[in-house]
Amino acid sequence: MAQFVVTIDASRERRSRLVEAAKPELASDSDAFISVVERDDVALVSSSRAWEPFQRGESDRADWFVWGRALQRTAPGAAIDLARLWSTLPERMPAALEGIHAALLIRRDGSLLVAADILGLMPVYYACGADYVLVGTTPELFRAHPDFRPELDPRGLAGVLLTNGLVSGRALLRGVTRLGAGNVLHAARGQAPKELLQYRPAVSDRYFGSSYEENFRRMQEALESCFARHLPNDASYGLILSGGLDSRLVAGIAHERGLRVAAYSFGSPRDIEVQCAGAVARSLGLPHKILPVHMERFVEYAEAECKWRHLANGFSGLMLHEPVPEPQTMQAMLSGYTMEAVIGGDSMSDAGEDPARMSFGQLFRKINRWGLRVDTVKRLLAKSYETAVVDDVMSELEQTYRDAATHDFQRAWLFDQRHRERCHTSVVLGLHGRRPWPTVAYVDSEMVDLMAGMPYEQVKHRRMQFDLLKRRFPALARLPLDRNAFNMRPVVSRYGRVVNHALNKPRELYYRWTRHIVERRFYYRTMAFDSSGWNAVRSAAEAHRSNAQRVLDAAALAEVLPRPGETFSVADGIIDVSKMKLLTGFLFWSARYVN
Repeated sequence: MAQFVVTIDASRERRSRLVEAAKPELASDSDAFISVVERDDVALVSSSRAWEPFQRGESDRADWFVWGRALQRTAPGAAIDLARLWSTLPERMPAALEGIHAALLIRRDGSLLVAADILGLMPVYYACGADYVLVGTTPELFRAHPDFRPELDPRGLAGVLLTNGLVSGRALLRGVTRLGAGNVLHAARGQAPKELLQYRPAVSDRYFGSSYEENFRRMQEALESCFARHLPNDASYGLILSGGLDSRLVAGIAHERGLRVAAYSFGSPRDIEVQCAGAVARSLGLPHKILPVHMERFVEYAEAECKWRHLANGFSGLMLHEPVPEPQTMQAMLSGYTMEAVIGGDSMSDAGEDPARMSFGQLFRKINRWGLRVDTVKRLLAKSYETAVVDDVMSELEQTYRDAATHDFQRAWLFDQRHRERCHTSVVLGLHGRRPWPTVAYVDSEMVDLMAGMPYEQVKHRRMQFDLLKRRFPALARLPLDRNAFNMRPVVSRYGRVVNHALNKPRELYYRWTRHIVERRFYYRTMAFDSSGWNAVRSAAEAHRSNAQRVLDAAALAEVLPRPGETFSVADGIIDVSKMKLLTGFLFWSARYVN
C-alpha cells in the first residue's frame, strides 16, 4: 500500500531524524519508490509502488500529493490540481473528491490539509506534541519522530475489544486518531490539528413517497453513472470474484460495459466459492485464475498486520494479505465488497424483530458479536485501568448512533459504514497487500446520497440487489450462488422452486455431512482458529502472553483466549472466534508497545 508520514516541526534535527528513520521502514517493500520532500518546517516521506496511482504537483503557493485514484464528480477525466481545488480551505469547503485515495496539500506558510475518500477507507492518522504535528497512513511511522512516545490508550483498547475496530477514530496509541470519514484535516504551526466536515451522506426521506419501481430506476441510473465515472473503457481490470451476489453484479456490469476484466478467486477448485465464481466467469467469458492461500505465511502476515494496522481492522483477515500476480498489468482491482453496505440494506436485517425501529442496544448486540462482551472487557482492563473507560466508550458509541440520523434504520446504515465496514473494508479491498489499486465504483457520493434517501421497505434484505440480478442478468441469477454456506441454490430456478430444492438439497447435505473431512467453505476453512496457519500464529503469539498480561488480567485473558493445544468450542467458526483472534493480535502488538 502507498504510505506516507509528514511532520510540521520547527526543529531541523528532529525532521532529519524522522526522515532517516522512516525511509528504511518504507524501503522494506522492495517494490516501493521512496520520495522525500522538505519545505521549511515541513518534511514528508512517502512510498508507492510502480503500479499504484500517484500524482504530485506544485505551484507558487503549495505542493500537493495524491496517493490512489481521485477524481472530480463533475469532471472525472480532468487532471487533479489540488492547489486550485483546495484554494478556499479552510474558510470555504470544496466538494469532496471521489475514489479511494489520500490527498495532501503542503502550503508555503507551513500548514497542511489532508483528506481521504468519502467513506474513509484509505487510512489517515494524526497526532501532535507540544511543538510538532504528525500525519500519516499508519501510526507505526510516527515512531520515526524522536519525540513521539508510544503509550497504550485504554479507551482505544476498550473500543477495539468491544467492536473489533476503532471507535471515534481512537487508535491503540494515546493521542493518535484516525481521520473521520468525509473530513479534511487542517494542521498549522503552533495549533492542534482540526478536523473539518467536508462530506456527509445526505440522509433524508426524499424518496419515501416514491414507488419501488421509481426508486429502482434511480438506483440503476446512479449505478450506471458511477461505473462510467470510475471505470474508463480503455483499461484492463482485475476482479476478485467470490461467486456471491455483490461480486457477481460487478462482474455482470463490467462485462456489459465491455471492460477487459480478468477474474481471480482465492481458494481451491473444490471450494463452494470457487465453484460458484467459476460458473460466473464461464458464463461471461472471463479469464479466471484460482489463487492458493499460503497458510505457511500466516505468521508473516500476522506480524505485518500488527505492525502496520495496529488492530484497526481487527485481526481476522490474514488470508487477505495474499498477493495477486502481475499487478502492474491492471489499472485497478474491482471488488463487490461494500456493495451490500451501500445498496443492500442488510446492515440492520438481523438486529431485531423490527429493524426499521431498532434501538442502539439491538444494533450493538450485532456489532458486539465480533468483539468481547462489555463485562469481559471490564474484567480484562480492571488490572490496570478504571473500568469506567468501558462505560465512556459505550456512551460515545450510543451518542454517535443517535446523532447519525432521525430514522433508526438510517442510523444503523450510517453507523455500519463508519465503523465496521470502514475499518474492515480497506484490508478486504487489498489496500494492505500486493494487489492493484482497488476501485469501488459505488463508493461515490451520487450513489451514497441516493441510498441515504431510500425507505427501508424497499432496500431491506438486499431487495434491490437481487432484483438487479434477476432483471438485468437472468443468466447469472440461474447459476449457483455463494452465501458462505452449504446452500448454493440459485436465485432463480430453471425448473421451479420444488425442482430447484430437489436438485440442490442432496449436494448441500453431502457437503455438510463431510465437512469434517473436507471443508468446502473457503472462509470457514482459512479462518478456522485451529487451522495450520492459525495454529502457527497462535504459537508465535503465545510467547508474548506474559507481556500482554502487564495490562490485561491474566485469569480473564485465559477464559477468552485458549492457549495453543487447548480445546475450544464455538457455534460459528468465523464470528465467534474473531474475539480470540483479536486478543491473539494484541499479544503480538503488546510485544512492540507494552513495556
